[in-house]
Amino acid sequence: MSNPNNETSAYNFPPQGQNPNNARQGWQLPSNGWNQQTHGQPRSSQPGNGWGQPPQQPQKKRKNRAGIIVLLILLIVALLAVAAEFGVRAYLKNQMVTTIKEQAAANDVSIEQDPEVSFGTSPVLLGLLTSTIGQLDMTVPSSLDVSYPDGDKSNPEVKGNPEIIVHGRDLKIDRNNTENMTVGDLTVNVTMPSELILAEAAKAAEQNAGDASNPLQGALTVTDVTPNTEEQVLEFEIADGLMGVKMKPIIDDGNMTFEVEGAQLFGFNLPEAFVNTIRDQLSTQAQSIGGNLRFKEVEVTADGVKMELNGQEVNLQELSDSIDSQSTMDSNGQNGGGSGGGGASLTPNPQEEPLGSSEALAA
Repeated sequence: MSNPNNETSAYNFPPQGQNPNNARQGWQLPSNGWNQQTHGQPRSSQPGNGWGQPPQQPQKKRKNRAGIIVLLILLIVALLAVAAEFGVRAYLKNQMVTTIKEQAAANDVSIEQDPEVSFGTSPVLLGLLTSTIGQLDMTVPSSLDVSYPDGDKSNPEVKGNPEIIVHGRDLKIDRNNTENMTVGDLTVNVTMPSELILAEAAKAAEQNAGDASNPLQGALTVTDVTPNTEEQVLEFEIADGLMGVKMKPIIDDGNMTFEVEGAQLFGFNLPEAFVNTIRDQLSTQAQSIGGNLRFKEVEVTADGVKMELNGQEVNLQELSDSIDSQSTMDSNGQNGGGSGGGGASLTPNPQEEPLGSSEALAA
């Protein structure tokens, strides 16, 4: 563009033919032109009603504060629920342990260690509200005490019971009748130790020795028993090794009994009545452990005879009554005598029904 009159414009371009670099100082933007028109709008930090209006910070703070309060309330409720759960578990466990130990002491039997009680991972507090406790695991330490007054090996005195391990699932509680408790699946593990087997066999032999028709009256006494894990039999020593008899524990239609595999005296068979008395006494002793539960497994171990019993939809009161009836029959001597009481019943009601039963799991 030419500028014949050499007039200055708003943009003050250099004259035609002049080097722009030499006229740099004269080439300036107008002071009252584009700069004021462009930057005349309010800035973001300036007050006003334009696009730079500041956000409403106080409203966001109120929302954040409300969220924190809700979280704190939920946290407190969760902590109270956890504390209540632990409190209920501790209370029930303490009641069960105390009842078992008191019942054992009442029958002149001592339990050196506290029973172990746990309820699995299912919430117990919720279970009490729904009348169903998901799981109950209990281990009652051995209270077995076998003694021989006056050193008479033929007349043992038995108190207490071997260790009992109980696993129960789906324990249903009847609120209208606290004695009416049912376990959906109940498993009991117990080992009949060699000392108890020997004591029961000795009692049975002593009872048979009183039979005047027995030609070996007074000579047939059980003096020792040895578990044979390879053959899965119990080897009974009679008359200090003069004679011997082998018996194998078996399960027959859910019941446990003993099968005689060898009974000889100098190559001759032992009296059948004597052998049957020992067999029947041991079978009764084993059956009294689980009441109306069914035997699932039996194994001869180095410690004795290990047994596993199981039942479905087991009424605990009926089970305890069954155990007590077996124990009462044995204690009256109808099946060769039995051990004294002092074990634990399977009725875990910490308030009304005792957890310990004087006759539970006793022969």
